Amino acid sequence: MKKTLLSLVFLSILLIQYGIASAQTGPAGVGNKDGINGQPKNLIWLDAASITVADGDNVTQWDDKSGNNISFVESNSSHVAPPTFIANGLNNLPAVRFRNTYGSRGSTIVKRDFTNFPTNNITTFIVYRTVNGEAGDAVLSYAIGEGDYGNEYLFLRSNSMRSFIKGRSIPTSRVFNDGNTHILAHRWSSDIGLRLGIDGQEEYTNGSSTIRNKSFAQGGCLAIGNEQDEVDGRYESHQALDGDIAEIIIYDAFLNDAQKTIIENYLQTKYAMTTDNDHYDNASYTYDFAGIGQEANGNQTSASSSNSGFYIEALNDLNDGEYIMFAHNNSANSVTTTDCPASVQERWSKDWYMQFTGSLGTKITFDLPEGISGFKPQEIQNYVLLYRSTTSGDYTIIPANVNFGDVDQVEFQVTSANIQTGYYTLGSINSTDSPVMGVNTTGNTWYTLASGDWTDHTIWTLDPSGILYNNPTSYYPQSPNDKIVIGSGKNGMPIILGNQ
Repeated sequence: MKKTLLSLVFLSILLIQYGIASAQTGPAGVGNKDGINGQPKNLIWLDAASITVADGDNVTQWDDKSGNNISFVESNSSHVAPPTFIANGLNNLPAVRFRNTYGSRGSTIVKRDFTNFPTNNITTFIVYRTVNGEAGDAVLSYAIGEGDYGNEYLFLRSNSMRSFIKGRSIPTSRVFNDGNTHILAHRWSSDIGLRLGIDGQEEYTNGSSTIRNKSFAQGGCLAIGNEQDEVDGRYESHQALDGDIAEIIIYDAFLNDAQKTIIENYLQTKYAMTTDNDHYDNASYTYDFAGIGQEANGNQTSASSSNSGFYIEALNDLNDGEYIMFAHNNSANSVTTTDCPASVQERWSKDWYMQFTGSLGTKITFDLPEGISGFKPQEIQNYVLLYRSTTSGDYTIIPANVNFGDVDQVEFQVTSANIQTGYYTLGSINSTDSPVMGVNTTGNTWYTLASGDWTDHTIWTLDPSGILYNNPTSYYPQSPNDKIVIGSGKNGMPIILGNQ
């Protein structure tokens, strides 16, 4: 997210006026909560890792992380029970466990009165694993009336998947019930029809007029792990899911093939799966995964690594089948001098692995406040883009045009001839004039904690009481705009500063 250094009061006004969630991105950098700026609307993003109950406890509420504040809660039906939380589920990551033996008619969790359910376009991804041999189960059910024809949108029978659109059953004959983890990718559009994918492969298409030119009614109930034969009711145990769900992503849009591929690569990387359309194979760098790419029916030309301060954008037009996927290894970021080439004085310790499919010119941007809790970059020509092919050894400098992105960003434009798969980070050839932390040109108010050398960051705090240590960047007063407040210290003794 691009930042400018604003007063806290002014920032609060902006957040209220424009809405902080509007800048929030969807999974793998695809979409946002509002569907603005040319991006698809990420309506729901359920991730079991966001659930905070203890292992084995009931899941009575599952909040989505799209920014739309949609929550799934317990059913009103007395015949079904809530699912349970499994801390060590798919790929040792959390999952929600649904069982047909929970309650008298299985388990479910629901979103009732769904007034903004998609009407003409929808894309759904589900990462789940059934008990081997499961049959007849419903994975997802959106109902507005009674019986099968009351199901506007239904995924039924993992042993031979059927998709229901406006109550019409479409037998896809695709198998999800072998006991392995699978990625279900379901896209439907009133104009295009149905596309069903399994594990990165487009397995089934149907453009029949019987499922086109339709529109879903809003205000119904969306149930996970069971089929509704009336709105949040008439559940049956033989239609209840017997399996674990780790993640559900729903867009109010028919995603293009490139966006679908990027999200599938995010999911296969996160859950250590091998899919039929892999463009990323680094098992150690999996955090804040994102990507760009293009296929014949559309593209995704920019993405960011969540809030870790790393952005990429296609420098020129993409060709069909070209992709860049990237992620980091979740290490903390700091300033370091290790593994720097001779002319580089310091660098960020965090780096990002970028994997290329095709030959792409790329714009790479580092955001200093986001990436390292830093400030504004200074003499821009001193910043360099660093690369290495493995996780050890010295980096090399990549030829690139460097400029300011935003006031607090360093931007590199790299031609396709100079960029390749590997590890990238930010460096500086002059740490005095152009520190990779940037420079705080607005100043801080520093309070003394104890006596010591001026450059000892442990004696300085941003805590006005002068008692608690609050110095997240390990800095000391050095800006002409810094203000100094010398107190009596934690033990009441006079404070003496040396080596100023």
